[in-house]
Amino acid sequence: MGTATASTGRPRVRAGVGAKQRGAKTAPGRLLRPAGSGASRSEPPAIVSVFFHTDGTICHSWCGRPLEFHGSRGGLELDFFCTRCIEHVTLPQSVLSRIPVGPGM
Repeated sequence: MGTATASTGRPRVRAGVGAKQRGAKTAPGRLLRPAGSGASRSEPPAIVSVFFHTDGTICHSWCGRPLEFHGSRGGLELDFFCTRCIEHVTLPQSVLSRIPVGPGM
């Protein structure tokens, strides 16, 4: 799978790159994926950075404080800012319907 290095004699291993990805040509329009990326697309990932408060405000999950809305980018992403953590949070508009409702403060 690998070649021996000159200094140690141990085989050098290429992690995550299959034989087809190293130099083989693919059919037009076919893209290569890194090895081990067999994640299922049936279930979207959980949203853990923010939650909806019971009063409807979007809050930062780490500290539980409401986020300040700073605007949108290109009509696709919403920018928020946490004044307590001094952290910028960007959310795609497509995830707004999936934001979980968290506990009341």
